[in-house]
Amino acid sequence: HKEANRGPGGTGKTTTTLLDTGFIDLLYIAPSWKLARQMQADQKEKFGRDIDVNVLYRMLNMPYCQSLTKKYENYLWDEGSQYTEETKQAIFKVSANRHMFCGDWGYQLPPVVPKGKGAATKEMTLDGFDNVIQWTTDRRATCEKLKELKSIVRYCIDAKTPFHRCVPMFKRAMKQITKEELAQKYDKHDMILCSEHTFKDEYTKMFEDLDKFMVKENNTLYNNGEIVYHKIDNVKMDRQHGFTIHSIQGETATRNLYIDIRKQKSLRMMYTAISRAKTIQQIHLIM
Repeated sequence: HKEANRGPGGTGKTTTTLLDTGFIDLLYIAPSWKLARQMQADQKEKFGRDIDVNVLYRMLNMPYCQSLTKKYENYLWDEGSQYTEETKQAIFKVSANRHMFCGDWGYQLPPVVPKGKGAATKEMTLDGFDNVIQWTTDRRATCEKLKELKSIVRYCIDAKTPFHRCVPMFKRAMKQITKEELAQKYDKHDMILCSEHTFKDEYTKMFEDLDKFMVKENNTLYNNGEIVYHKIDNVKMDRQHGFTIHSIQGETATRNLYIDIRKQKSLRMMYTAISRAKTIQQIHLIM
């Protein structure tokens, strides 16, 4: 009745379930419309299969929840590491034949919650599940060096190794680039990741002559958080070239991936950043 699929991104946790034709009335649920519609488009492109999607907010709030539970019986809750314990308990109360969670608990970034809140608002635990399935084969990373680095970082997270102890390893494993070199090499289709909003704004200002925007609303054509490369009339959007690592959780980088490590103190943040890439050649540390 309640199942957790845990493991690194790209191991097939979500896709395998979506392709299982044994599930009737299956609904895919993501934390945002951006991720939901992206998954819908990916399934259509890769497998020619239409899937029904929705978002966490609607599943937990009336009148949307009442309408959806009348139509669906099986639910796939994706990006589970972004859910709090409070959210998990609310999901368990939703009437269903089967609740299936997918996530990388303990390794991807945890949910962002206000300081001083109770334990219920902390990252969800795996208590209360009838079955926990571990997924291990990384299909996103296509080079052995990146797979090896990700495995080492996961080991360091388990061992509670301080971030600063791992910096020399990151410098050996990945290419380094200065901001001056970045100014010459950067293409607007590349991805720049930072630990804080202050740093991401620096890159937006640095490349203010290049058109790259983040959509700030949901409508029939675009999703809040979606990245577009030209100005669109009558759609709220901000010019943006740098992104916080929290904001791109669930994304896959198709071009160069630049990581600003200033004020990074969390190995989980670094792991989330590097696991956006497919090859280690894509990744550059901004020094």
